[in-house]
Amino acid sequence: MSGVRFAAHGASSRSMLFASDSLFAEAPQRVNPKSPFRGNSWLISGDFHPVRGIKVIYHANMSRPSLHGGGVAKTLSSHCIFEKGRPMSESKRDLAYNYLRKQIVFCELKPGDLIDEKQITERLGFSRTPVREAINKLAEEDMLRIFPRKGIVVSQISLKNLQDMIDSRLLIEPYLIHQAFPTLDRDSLLHFREALQNTGTDSGTMQDSIEDDFDFKFHMYFAQKANNKYLENLMSTLLALSQRTRVFLPWSSERISESLDEHLSIIDCALEGDEEGTVNAVRRHLQHSREGYLHVFQSHNDFFV
Repeated sequence: MSGVRFAAHGASSRSMLFASDSLFAEAPQRVNPKSPFRGNSWLISGDFHPVRGIKVIYHANMSRPSLHGGGVAKTLSSHCIFEKGRPMSESKRDLAYNYLRKQIVFCELKPGDLIDEKQITERLGFSRTPVREAINKLAEEDMLRIFPRKGIVVSQISLKNLQDMIDSRLLIEPYLIHQAFPTLDRDSLLHFREALQNTGTDSGTMQDSIEDDFDFKFHMYFAQKANNKYLENLMSTLLALSQRTRVFLPWSSERISESLDEHLSIIDCALEGDEEGTVNAVRRHLQHSREGYLHVFQSHNDFFV
């Protein structure tokens, strides 16, 4: 089996471990030398952990190996996990937050569903504290609602939520584009344009991760280029609401095609150096998106509150 190579060193012998190229697409990073995984434990099998992109490495006993190679090593009960593309400093709270956020955005946890905090802590192998911190953060972003002594519920979506989201984006995105415009790079814009042309109407479909969704990635590009972390975080929260709706109630093929043309117009204006044209193209796109949400609401009002 070809792939990225890992070495596990015991007290008196060595063993080479291999992981699939498809799991570790990025260049490998060295595991933190202060990792507690040292000793004589050896890999006996592999499995996938529910947090996306993580490979769980099971060991024959509870002694702790030293692992060197690609990925990030963290403790998970009796497991060692390697996580694709995550920084070594990412906390358990962030891991729990990303896991739950994906579940909510992709409607694996649907509006109105109850959250079993104990089940999540057991599934992730974390203590209650980081999971509780992740839940509190998601509640601040209005993805979850916490009812003291009653439970935790995935937030419902109302038409007013969608209207407020569009109104907020109409205020924020023009400013972000003005701030970002001097630092936009042509290669990135051409990459977005090529992606749209290659995927056609499929550009409206969701990918297997939040960050791979074209609409999320494209609009977040301008937010990141504006270099304002508070507005960047706000944009991420606003776009998550859009994603939740598109996952559960996909757009019509007509709206997807219109959205593709609107994104192309934004890109072409930016490539031409037309700052005001880019802002106006974004405004048109958001106004048409508002009309699309209204149509979805009228067609599926049983989904909304």
